[in-house]
Order: sequence, then C-alpha cells, then structure tokens
Amino acid sequence: MKTKLISAIALLTVSAASVGQVYAAVTVPTFPSCVNPQGALKVSYDSGSHGIIGMDGLKTGSDKVFKVSDYDQLIQCFCPENGNGIQTNWYAANQLSSTDIEYLKKEGWLYAADGKAWGLAEIPYVAKNYDYNCKPTSNSTPTPTPNTTVAGVLSLASTGNVTFLYTLMLLGFASLATGLVLRFKK
Repeated sequence: MKTKLISAIALLTVSAASVGQVYAAVTVPTFPSCVNPQGALKVSYDSGSHGIIGMDGLKTGSDKVFKVSDYDQLIQCFCPENGNGIQTNWYAANQLSSTDIEYLKKEGWLYAADGKAWGLAEIPYVAKNYDYNCKPTSNSTPTPTPNTTVAGVLSLASTGNVTFLYTLMLLGFASLATGLVLRFKK
C-alpha cells in the first residue's frame, strides 16, 4: 500500500511539473515624450478636429505626429486649448504574434487592425494613450503627468497562470492527504 501511495505522489508531482508556467514577454521600444518630441515630424495641424484612438468623437486642438523610427514607432501629440494633452504611442503590430497582441491589450494597449484610418501605414498597430501638460504656465515648463513614463524599455512578463496555480494547490492537498493516510495506517 505504501509503495502505491508513494508512486501516486511521484506521478502527481511529475504531472504538476509538466504543466509548467506560461511566460509572455513583449518588449516595446522606447518612446520619447511629447514634452520634448523627437523624430521626424510627419504631420502638424495647429488647430482642427482630431481623432484619438480609444476615445469617442473628435477632439479640438493642435495635433502633431512624429515618426520615431522607420515605420513601426510613432508618437501623436494632441494639445487642446485647456492644456490637458494626450500623447498616443503607436507601435506597428505586424511583427507581433496574436498572443503578444492579446497580452498588450490586457496591459491597456489598444489594437487598430489598419493604421490607414489614423493616417498611418496600412498595417496593424497597437497604441496607448498618456496624459501630459502641453500648455505651461508662465513660471513652469511642460512636464509629463506621473502616468506618462514613456521613456525606457517596457518589458512585460506574465509570471504564471491559473492552471499552474491550481495544480500546485492540488499537489499540496494531495501531499497533505498522503501524509495523513500514511500516519494513520501504522
């Protein structure tokens, strides 16, 4: 009986280990801030109505788009009269897997199947909006708000999944039950 019980525990342990963890890692490149935009100016409108991905309707104000790299990375800097600007980081998604895109969507990125509607290349993009102050007061300089940490490489990783956690929990209960059975079998 003890041999069968020990074999069952060993089999359960091997099964739990084979479930493994799922790691999703997407490295999004560095984006400059609209406070100090960099790259080639692609379009510039001093006024007018403009679309912001993920927001209903058109917004009135100035709008500039900078090409940060060849075609896969752009920043859109929208600035309304009240100074509550919106920076949109655009990243070409044609090199990303569907798993990567789904992961980025869970992290707050928006998906556009075709950039043409936004004046971009006819490829898919992911985009993320950030708030920034685009109209400084007389004694200040424009600064990003705390949620606009756009500089630096953003590495996203998931460290596990529900299946793995449930398997570990089941393994713990099975080990506890086995220990109790062995103790009372004496």
